[in-house]
Amino acid sequence: MNILIVSGSPRKGSQSAKVANQFKKILVQRLELDGKNVSILDLSDNKLPLWPADDPQLDAVQVKDNIESVVFQLQKADALVFLSPEYHGMASPALKNFFMYCPVLDIAHKPALAVGVSSGRGGTYPITELRISSFKNNHLFYIPEHLIISNVIEEFEKEDYSSWEEMSATEKRAADCLNMLITYADALKGVRGKLVDIQKDYPYGM
Repeated sequence: MNILIVSGSPRKGSQSAKVANQFKKILVQRLELDGKNVSILDLSDNKLPLWPADDPQLDAVQVKDNIESVVFQLQKADALVFLSPEYHGMASPALKNFFMYCPVLDIAHKPALAVGVSSGRGGTYPITELRISSFKNNHLFYIPEHLIISNVIEEFEKEDYSSWEEMSATEKRAADCLNMLITYADALKGVRGKLVDIQKDYPYGM
């Protein structure tokens, strides 16, 4: 079981990146996944140029390497977590740009958990935007549950998540959502290949 956590903030040292690292701890310490099978893609490190990357001033080799690195991680993943900060009532532009680079069939019918992150009382709008416009052509499968992390600065500061009693309500909710994601990934493994094959004639719908 390979899980890819995408931190959608373009900022270095972001709260989204912090949560991504804490989610990995929960997956390993609480849900007993092998740490080698949980990867984090931080969009502040792997900066994809504004799609379609046709600016002649760009380093074409570097852009190609960055895109290939992203595609490899997407292909390897059985399930995905997308963390988006809320900027001006919207999802992160870096994350929206990221989806433009996703190959059509590489994440098709893979389960994904949408997570909205806010330092205040927000976090709702990124969820809405991701559910509306980030899955149509790539056929990403968002699970029914999602997670809104408000006041993120006060959350996810632990080193150890092995004790359920010591976890906050938000941390417990995150653990449950991640557990659901893993369960969906297990269930979809057996049918994903067939679903991808069925849609090959109409990869973009009708």
